[in-house]
Amino acid sequence: MHSPIATRRHLLLALPALVIAGCAAEPPAAPQAATTPPPPPTPDATVVLRNWRVGVIGQVSWGSGVLTQQGVGRPFRMRGVGAGGAGMARIRAEGEVYNLRRVEDFAGVYGQLRGGAVVPGAEIPGTLWLVNSQGVRLALRPQRTGLALQIGADAVVIEFLEGRARAA
Repeated sequence: MHSPIATRRHLLLALPALVIAGCAAEPPAAPQAATTPPPPPTPDATVVLRNWRVGVIGQVSWGSGVLTQQGVGRPFRMRGVGAGGAGMARIRAEGEVYNLRRVEDFAGVYGQLRGGAVVPGAEIPGTLWLVNSQGVRLALRPQRTGLALQIGADAVVIEFLEGRARAA
C-alpha cells in the first residue's frame, strides 16, 4: 500500500510533464453542432402527412400520408413508438424527400429525436428531420395542435398502401 505522501509526490512530479504535454498537443477541434448535413438542392419528391401522437412517458403515433414523385401520388401509413413526453397532439406536415433513389426506399423505419411543447394557439417553427436506413431524408414542416410535452426519441415505420398509386 502506498503512503499518501508518496502518492502526492508522484502527482507533483508528474504535473509539469502533463502541463508541457498539454501545451504541445494540438488544440481540440471546435465543437460541432449535431446537425443534419444540408440536403441536395433539389428534392426527389414531396410528402404530405397527418399523424396523431398520444402517450405518457412512452408515446405511440399513427397516421397516413401521400408521397408524390414525378406526378404520381403513393399513399402510405405510418406507425410509431417512442420514449419520453406526455400528452396528445395532432400533427399535419408537408415537406420534401431527399436521397430517394428508388420509390421503394421510402418505406421503412425512420428515426427521430424530438423536443418541445404543443400548446393551444402556439406555433413551433422549424423543420423536423427523419432519416431511414436507406439514407432517405424527410424534411417536414409540421403544424401541431393539442396539448403535449414532447422530448425523447421515436421510431416510425412507413408502409405503402399497395395498389393505390394515383396521378397527382
